[in-house]
Amino acid sequence: MSMVLSSATPLLTPPDSPRLQPAGPAVRVTSPRIEFNVGVETELFLERRVATKELPTILEFSLDLRDRYMEEVGSQAGYPALRSQFVPKEEVEEDPGFEKWSVINEISLTKRDREPWGLEVVSPKLAVAASSPWRSHVKGWWQFLDQNYIVSNDTTCGTHVHISLDGEFSVAMLQEIAVAAIFFEPAIEALVPQERRGNRHTASNWIDNPSFGQLGRSRYDTIARLRKCRTKDELIWMISPGKPYGWNFWSLNKLRTIEFRRGSPSKSQHDVFMWIDFVVAFIRAAITKPIEIHDNYLSYAPTVGGLFEFLADVRVPDSASDVFGNAQSIARLFDGRQFRMPDLFMQPIPAVGEGLALLFDQEMYIYMFQAIDDEEEAMPGRIMLARRSAKPNRLAALKTLRIKEANEMIHKDVRSPLQEMRSPIGLCY
Repeated sequence: MSMVLSSATPLLTPPDSPRLQPAGPAVRVTSPRIEFNVGVETELFLERRVATKELPTILEFSLDLRDRYMEEVGSQAGYPALRSQFVPKEEVEEDPGFEKWSVINEISLTKRDREPWGLEVVSPKLAVAASSPWRSHVKGWWQFLDQNYIVSNDTTCGTHVHISLDGEFSVAMLQEIAVAAIFFEPAIEALVPQERRGNRHTASNWIDNPSFGQLGRSRYDTIARLRKCRTKDELIWMISPGKPYGWNFWSLNKLRTIEFRRGSPSKSQHDVFMWIDFVVAFIRAAITKPIEIHDNYLSYAPTVGGLFEFLADVRVPDSASDVFGNAQSIARLFDGRQFRMPDLFMQPIPAVGEGLALLFDQEMYIYMFQAIDDEEEAMPGRIMLARRSAKPNRLAALKTLRIKEANEMIHKDVRSPLQEMRSPIGLCY
């Protein structure tokens, strides 16, 4: 059910602003038939429950893992196989259709020289459709892990979900997904664990973005700018000019997917389903229920309660009787906060210092600040120029200035999301 904000919503009604105008009775939205494919990446540490032989290297460990899985699960009809990508490149089994599970080396994980070994598990492409056995494939993998391995995590671990559409995302679809990502960022900040906030691998699409927060643009102006994008290339560049953002649109160029990188570490199938169901519901809601923002009216509150309302009428196709597809998954994520603290939101923490520098490859990209500022005249080609002629001193100085401003803003009191929406580096709305 759509959420209508009124004077009964104090978070969005500062004392010196006009009251928000109701938009009439809420209307139930029925999602059209849109089918998605997803792929999930889980970063974790594994240790055998029973060690029957020495496995002194991660290569040997990964091959033993593969053989065990193939014997117990992968040999059964209908279940995906498993491959190890720890072997030399020329020996890696090809999988152009993403039909197999893969275990790969993830350089961001804590390095160890013995079990538990750190690795990343990449799922096959999972068709999220009523006729698809995708949930049984995920359950089969995790039941195998639970029976044979002790699964652990640390702060370097996370869960990433890639999502693609059967067909292509249109520019209009991508605009609404990007708008929803910016709009609901403060709500998602309140739902993810601390280690996923201010993380250089999951940077804010707004405050760490050279086109938006780092140029002093408010969320209000950021959303307006996104809705002016004329092409997919322009929009991709604007919302995530690189991979390590919370919502990574850059993967559309290579994989035709949008990647959500902010998921907490997974230690069970329930954790994995929680993030898959959230991402599918969020993308479906963004496409079918565009967010309205004008004057003193917001169609949803940019809070935990507002995000829950945004997802409330969305169903994942494989479970038509359940709100959200799997209501337990979403309930696990929100953990009752939509009822106990519906007005909760958190400001993004800038990915400062060394981490932030990794977002900007001065050898590859030059940010055309003047072109981006001149929105009416800026052309996608000017924004997306890839040259080696960047002026590092100017770029570094601008980044330093924006980081300083952002850090000062992070500690200020926020009176209302609506008021902050128009501030130079408003932390919310």
